[in-house]
Amino acid sequence: MSVLLIGITGSTGDAIIKRLIAQGDEVRVVEDDSDAAQRWRSLGAHVARPFHDMADLIERAAQNVRTVVIGDAAGHADDDVRAIISGAAAARVERIVLYGMRAPQSTVEAVREFPLQHVVLSTGRRRLLGGGIDDESLAAAVDAADDIAGEPRLELDLSDPDAWPALGLAAP
Repeated sequence: MSVLLIGITGSTGDAIIKRLIAQGDEVRVVEDDSDAAQRWRSLGAHVARPFHDMADLIERAAQNVRTVVIGDAAGHADDDVRAIISGAAAARVERIVLYGMRAPQSTVEAVREFPLQHVVLSTGRRRLLGGGIDDESLAAAVDAADDIAGEPRLELDLSDPDAWPALGLAAP
């Protein structure tokens, strides 16, 4: 399967890309930072550079992609998320996975409005503050959200151990 990643960063991005590629997925990433783009390429991902029309870019980059993953670095601003989802819908993407500390309710509503399958993964507090989940566990959750059977419309708080079984995973 093909997966398009938007708004990934650092070691979390590394873990997600490595996990998806190890599972046999074709990984595509939208990245405007040239150093990060090179990093993702070195891990085996295909990288597209963003331009002014995000919906058009996503539509092009998401051709033959089943899932678009929107990470924390995408900003989770309503207009940005709506442009990403609009482009994904135009490309006939089946599923949106949104992850981050706590997406604003208006952003979650934007995800709910579109007739796509979705999995919203709230990751809790930042690890620097003693909370959150490790990169490999988040990568496993993103992978599971991509692979989960059926037509999910899930919103899960990964800081709650009872949320993980919905993804077919044990809590870390």
